[in-house]
Amino acid sequence: MRGGAVPVVLTVLSIPLLIAGIWALASEPTAESELERSSERGAAAPGAVIAFESALASRDERISTLEQRLAELEERVGTLALDAAGRTRIPLASAPGAVAAPATLEGGDDSLAALRKVALDSTRSTRDRVIATRRLWRIDLDTGMTGARTPEVVDALLALLATEPDTEMRKQICFSVLGAAGPEHKGPVLSALQFDVDAGVRAQAADTLQNLQSEPDVRAALEWASENDEAESVRETAAEMLRRWDVGGGH
Repeated sequence: MRGGAVPVVLTVLSIPLLIAGIWALASEPTAESELERSSERGAAAPGAVIAFESALASRDERISTLEQRLAELEERVGTLALDAAGRTRIPLASAPGAVAAPATLEGGDDSLAALRKVALDSTRSTRDRVIATRRLWRIDLDTGMTGARTPEVVDALLALLATEPDTEMRKQICFSVLGAAGPEHKGPVLSALQFDVDAGVRAQAADTLQNLQSEPDVRAALEWASENDEAESVRETAAEMLRRWDVGGGH
C-alpha cells in the first residue's frame, strides 16, 4: 500500500464506522414493524407483505455491502507489518499473501518450534521451507510481535537462493525474508538483484532491500537498477524503494 501514515490511519478509523453502519442498518425500523402491526390488527394486507419483502431485501443487500467492505478493510490493516525498530515500510507486495504462498505444508503442526524446525531442515524441499517461513511471518503479524523469523531462519533460507533452480521459489525466498533480513543478510539478496536471470526475482530482491539502504552498497545497487536494469518492472521497483526511503527520512 502506498501513501504513508494518513491513509493507514483513515483505514483503521473506517472500521468502527462501518461496524456502526452495519448495526444501524440491522436495527433500523422497517416495513417488518409495519407488517407486525398489521398482523396484530388482523390479516396482513398483500401490499404490506410486498413492502416488507422489498424493504428486507434492500436492507440485507446494504448490510452485505458494508460487511464486505469491513472485511476488505480488516484484511488491509492486517497486512501492515513493522520490524522491531518500526522501520518497515509497506512493500509493493504488502505482506505475506501478495506473493502467493505455496499451498500446504505436510504434517500440519503450526507451532513456532515446529515451523522453525522445518525452515531450518536442509532435508526438506525449498517449497516446504518457504511455507514454514511464511507461516512464521504470519505468527508475528497475528500476535503483533517480531522475531518468529530468527536470523538463523533467514540465513538458512537465503543460502538456497544461489542454487535454487525454480524461478518462483527464488522469488518466494526473497519475499519470505522481507522485514527480517538485516545487513548481515544482504549479500544473497544483492546478488539476486544484480545477477538473477529472472526480472520478477530481481524486482522482489529490490523490494526486500528497501530497509537496508543505510548500507552504501545496497543503496548503490538500487540506484543502478533503477536506471539500468533491462526490465521496466525492476527499474520501477528499485526507484520506488529509493523514493520510500528518502520520503521516510532514511529510516
